[in-house]
Amino acid sequence: MTPLLPFLYSFLLGLLITSVALRKSQNIGSFLFCLLSVGIGLGASSTLIFFSFLLCGGFNIPIIILLHAGLTLALAMILFAGRYRHIKFNANQIFSSWVYIILFAAASYVVYILACSHPFGEWDGWAVWNMKAKFLIASTSNWKDLFQELHWHTQPDYPLLLPMINVWGSTMIQKYSPQVPFWTGIIFTVACPALVFSGLKQYAENRTALLGSCLILFLPAYIYLGTTQYADIVFAYYLLAVCVCFVLFTREKENGFGILLGLFLGFLSFSKNEGFVAFLLFFILIFFYRCRPFKKIWTNLSSLLPVVQGLIFTLPAPLIFKFFLSPANRDITLKNSPSSLKFLNWEGCYLVTTSFFQEISSAVWNYLWIALAILIVWRAPRFIKKESGVLTLFFLCYALCVFFVYLTTANFDLMWRLSRTLQRILFCLLPSLVFLVFYCCWNKEKANTPNEKP
Repeated sequence: MTPLLPFLYSFLLGLLITSVALRKSQNIGSFLFCLLSVGIGLGASSTLIFFSFLLCGGFNIPIIILLHAGLTLALAMILFAGRYRHIKFNANQIFSSWVYIILFAAASYVVYILACSHPFGEWDGWAVWNMKAKFLIASTSNWKDLFQELHWHTQPDYPLLLPMINVWGSTMIQKYSPQVPFWTGIIFTVACPALVFSGLKQYAENRTALLGSCLILFLPAYIYLGTTQYADIVFAYYLLAVCVCFVLFTREKENGFGILLGLFLGFLSFSKNEGFVAFLLFFILIFFYRCRPFKKIWTNLSSLLPVVQGLIFTLPAPLIFKFFLSPANRDITLKNSPSSLKFLNWEGCYLVTTSFFQEISSAVWNYLWIALAILIVWRAPRFIKKESGVLTLFFLCYALCVFFVYLTTANFDLMWRLSRTLQRILFCLLPSLVFLVFYCCWNKEKANTPNEKP
């Protein structure tokens, strides 16, 4: 149980942060409140530890504890002082949904059993992400050696959100333990479908939300990839949280949801290199969407202030990492000459397109991608309206970015790269796309009230 205690503390920290952000809101279910708090708390702990390394030059447990205690105290003072003393949180609503609690508890046990089949994760888990956590825990004043380009198999340019979460999980035992990344993978693997359920439950029938969640939760390929201890599952969770918070912010028109959106965008940018690209795309699309009509752009810009407020707290860490610590990624660069890009042609387009259709039609996914494609065609007009249109455009732009990266492959064989990464990319996008498809097909004009019974 010891490795889980820091995660429990992060959850409580997330509850405080979410309570402060949503102190004026009653338009959120308590189940969704908790699922968002999981990611916010773990992201906050990771960010605090990153800054503790910057301050101390290495792993320093007293400073880590001091930073957490200071933030907790500050949040508690804000929350319980004056008019902010009322927490908009209804615990009774969670326990009234006992059927769903039992379902996700049982699913968590199944995920645990399946995760035990590879307790040390897969290749990138132990060779990259867990290696970084081990190095950080063992470091004193040489932690920046992690970014040396001594061997590219260590991926020195990969962001540190997941390794810092695993460092936090090892704080109490003061050494690296394989149990920490093992439980991190399980937590995020269960949190994703649970967040799909709680996010859809705001605007759709309970049975519809449960169906969307179960399509992911009972997919063996999802559970396997989620528990490999890669950062893919972390990226998948934070991208989903961004989509959910964007819908809440747009529909409820409450600043608190904008603050949460900004917080999650910052965490997303610190999860993977792909997360930074996703952050840029999402922020640009939100900017153009919220600033319409452009004749009143300065007036409309004020609606983005809550998002910026959230980003102020979570974006500095990935920016410092990208611009001052991380080397450039040699696989994603525009410095290669056109002659060296042997796949930037029609043959490359054909290989990528063919591999994509082969993957989505694979029985590994239980034909879930085919079902989602049918639903998209069935309700196509709904995917271009209001907030749904922004999410749809984001996924189209992101797909084009991935397509371009594949075509500019220079250091690998393209077919080898597709065989190793395409499945993982689809895995990262799956929870968010299920949320979008089910939201577009079955959302109601009026949100379910937080106190509505299941």
